[in-house]
Amino acid sequence: MSCENKPKEPRPHTSPSEDMNARVEQMVTEERCLTVKQIAANAGISVGSVDTILHDDLCFQLVTVKFKIVYYKHRL
Repeated sequence: MSCENKPKEPRPHTSPSEDMNARVEQMVTEERCLTVKQIAANAGISVGSVDTILHDDLCFQLVTVKFKIVYYKHRL
């Protein structure tokens, strides 16, 4: 029995990438009435990551129009 620690593989890189940003943006522009949970399930990432991508990276804002949730791109 040895007390030495064996090297472990590093955790996978999970930060938002340009590919994931483009994928989320494509999903939203094709179907604006998707929920964050639906986008997360389709993209295979967490709801928090989708929220960060939509609001911080892509500058999308949530708008309710006649009882539907719609995302639109905010022009800076």
